[in-house]
Amino acid sequence: MTKEGAELDEEEPTRSYAQSSGEWSKSDLTSCTSEIQHKKSLTQPTKKDSQVVKPHKKPKKLLKVPPPCELKEIGDALRDEKQASYERYSKLFEFTNEMSIANDRRGVIKRNRQDFEDRCVNFHQFILDNVSKMRRQQYAYKHNKEQERAGRVELYEINKKIRQTLERRAALQKKLDELEVYQNIIKKTVKLLPKNYIRTNTDAADSLVHRFDILCQMKSTMLQGLYQKQESIQKESRELLDTQLTSTENLLTKCSQLQEYGNQWRKDMELLQHSVEQYERDRERTIEECTRFFTVIRALRNLAEKSANGINSLQRHNLVSQQKVPLLTNFALIVRFLALGSAIRDEITPPMRHRRSTVETSRTETVAYAATAKTRASSQASLDNITNISDVKTHISTR
Repeated sequence: MTKEGAELDEEEPTRSYAQSSGEWSKSDLTSCTSEIQHKKSLTQPTKKDSQVVKPHKKPKKLLKVPPPCELKEIGDALRDEKQASYERYSKLFEFTNEMSIANDRRGVIKRNRQDFEDRCVNFHQFILDNVSKMRRQQYAYKHNKEQERAGRVELYEINKKIRQTLERRAALQKKLDELEVYQNIIKKTVKLLPKNYIRTNTDAADSLVHRFDILCQMKSTMLQGLYQKQESIQKESRELLDTQLTSTENLLTKCSQLQEYGNQWRKDMELLQHSVEQYERDRERTIEECTRFFTVIRALRNLAEKSANGINSLQRHNLVSQQKVPLLTNFALIVRFLALGSAIRDEITPPMRHRRSTVETSRTETVAYAATAKTRASSQASLDNITNISDVKTHISTR
C-alpha cells in the first residue's frame, strides 16, 4: 500500500462523517468525486501485475528488488489490497451519489417546506384577517342591534309623549270649548249692557241703584228670551213627537204589508208545491194509465183474435152437434165472456169502475134471466145466442 492510500484511508472517516452530518457543499462533493476518480485511475492494475502505479506528484526512491517468492506474495497482497480499495472506493462513490441525490432531495424538500411555511404564514394571516373582520362585523352587528334597541326605546318614548300631548291637547280643547260657551255668554251680556254701565266719576250708591235697575231689566229680558226659547223647544219637541208617531205608524203599516206579502208568498209557495206534487201524481197516474191502456189494448187484441178463432170454430160445427151441447155450459161461457169484457172496460176507464160494475151486474142479471128463458127454447134460440155473442164481440172491439 502506498503513502497516498494511507492518506486516503485517514481522510475517509472525516469525509464520511462530514457527508453523513450534511456539512458538505456542492463544490466539496464535486472536488471529492474528482479526487476519488483520480485515485482510482492511479490504483487500477496495469498489464503487468507486478508493476505498481506511482503518482506523478511526488517522485519516490527506487526500492531494492526482492526475491521472486516475496514478489509473488507482495503481488498477491497488493492485488487483494487493490481489490479491497476498489470495492471501498466504489461503495464510497455510490454513497457520494446517494448523498448527492439525498442532498438534492433535501433541497427540494427544504424549498417545499419553505413554500409550505410561507403558505402557512399566509393562511394564518388570512385566518387572522378573517377573524378580525368577523369580530369587526360582530361588533358592528352588536352596535347596530344596540342602536336599534335604543331607537325602539326612544321611538316608544316619543310615541308615549305624543299620546300624552294628544290627550292633553284634547283636554285643553275641551276646556276651551267650555270657556267659549262662557265667552259667548259674556259677550252677549256685554252687548245687553248699556253704554255707560261702568261709571267711575259717579256716586257709589247711585251707581249701585242704576246697576240694580239695569240688572232687573237684564233679568226681565233674559227671562223673556228664556221663555221664548222654552216655547220654541216645546214646539220642536211636539213636532218631533208627531213625526215620530207618524213614522212609527208608517213603519207598522209597512211591516204589516210585508207580513201580508210574506204570508201570501208562503201560500203561493204551498200552492205551487201542491200543484207540483199534483202534477207529479197526475204524471205518474197518466204513465200508469198509458201502460195499462197499452196492456189492455194488447189483451183485447189477443182476446179478439181468440174470440174470432172460437167463433170461426163454432161456425164450422154442425147444428146437431151444437144442440147436443148443454145450454148451461153455453150460458156459463157467455157469462164469463161478458164478465171479461166488463172487466176490460173497467180497466180502460178506472174512475167509472164502480158505476159500470153495478150496471154490468144488473146487465148480467137480465142476461141470466134471458138465458133461463132461452134454455126452454129450441136450437134456433141457441143460434140466436151465437149471433148475440158475435155482436158483443164487435161492440167491445169498437169500444
